[in-house]
Amino acid sequence: MAGLCEGGNEPPGSLKATFINQQQLDILAGIIKNEDLMQEFQIEPIMQFISKYQFQWKGHLERMNRCRIPKALFHYHPYGKRSLGRPKKRWTENSSLRP
Repeated sequence: MAGLCEGGNEPPGSLKATFINQQQLDILAGIIKNEDLMQEFQIEPIMQFISKYQFQWKGHLERMNRCRIPKALFHYHPYGKRSLGRPKKRWTENSSLRP
């Protein structure tokens, strides 16, 4: 039994073998969490990026002149009702000359 503990090789049931923390396991397994990578490379989460971009675009639209097309489309509210059932086929959908 003395031969098993010599040279730094611990038997599987020893105390040293059981006290490995999660970070060491991740390093040994080659697993790095996304949050750690994003923090290391200073990358913001995609949902936060999209939300910030949309907020900036809305501010840009609000500063536009009222007769600009993007602002008019942003504030457009359609009127009327949609017809019930399957949508009607358009001429291009029935045509055999479709591209």
